[in-house]
Amino acid sequence: MTNKAYFFRDVKNIQELENETNNAIINSARAQKYNILKNVELSSDEFKKFASNFIKTYDFVTPYRVHLDMNSNYEYVCLCVTTNDNPFDILVNTTGYSYARTVAIKKKS
Repeated sequence: MTNKAYFFRDVKNIQELENETNNAIINSARAQKYNILKNVELSSDEFKKFASNFIKTYDFVTPYRVHLDMNSNYEYVCLCVTTNDNPFDILVNTTGYSYARTVAIKKKS
């Protein structure tokens, strides 16, 4: 099974990401393939802080930033940022930047 999600660049927070994702679904946009490099589990409070400001630099993103780009299969290579008490994860691709430059919502199974 191919993993696919709707990715958006320079989204400020989770509300904007949800709006962009809903618009993509309504407009039958094409979802992009992705591959998860690493799962990063945050506390509920850390996840809320991250989701409220994607443009900020986070310590858990910085070490992986050079690896978070497109691979040879044209898939976004991502961190999967998760917390136990949330119905979705956030996929992060930095394209070399030190912040969550490109993000997507991944619903939990």
